[in-house]
Amino acid sequence: MHCFLSHSSADKRGYVSILAEKFGDRAIYDAYTFEAGMKTIDEIMKNLDRTDLFVLLISDSALNSEWVKTEIINSKRLLDSGKLKQILPLIIDRKITYRDKRIPDWIRENYNLRVVPRPNAAFRIINAAFSKLSIASNPKSLRARRLFVGRNDQLKDFEARMDDYEKPLPCAVVASGLREIGMTLPPSFIQF
Repeated sequence: MHCFLSHSSADKRGYVSILAEKFGDRAIYDAYTFEAGMKTIDEIMKNLDRTDLFVLLISDSALNSEWVKTEIINSKRLLDSGKLKQILPLIIDRKITYRDKRIPDWIRENYNLRVVPRPNAAFRIINAAFSKLSIASNPKSLRARRLFVGRNDQLKDFEARMDDYEKPLPCAVVASGLREIGMTLPPSFIQF
């Protein structure tokens, strides 16, 4: 899976480059992905066609960028045709609000637009969207994430007790098992 980071080149230093670095090969980021000497529009279209998640990083300079406007138009077309799985708009400029008329109506009316001022917070949001898309495209991955070998009845009982709001939370939880099964803790770790 790939995310296309749509942004203004004015935002590249700092915010966008931090995101691109965190995502590595999963990010479609012009400085890493676009081939040198090729037409920019061809690189945009080629890379939009291979993306699953279009991340629109909204700033004043992005809303004035002709390239970002082109990416928005084409991402909408791909979303409507089913080739793109999701568009994720994030405001990264504190001067911009969801009311900004430069943001296309279909984005302003359909998305919860909020300022995400830090790249680490944006990373968590984008990563969560990646996880949801991954699960949606491969339901077996959800089962694998939830896989808990053995002790399923005990886990169910434990979760039911912890979720019972009519009883006070336990002040301690003690877990034990058979010797040589599971993790062995050094004596210095065990405290009374």
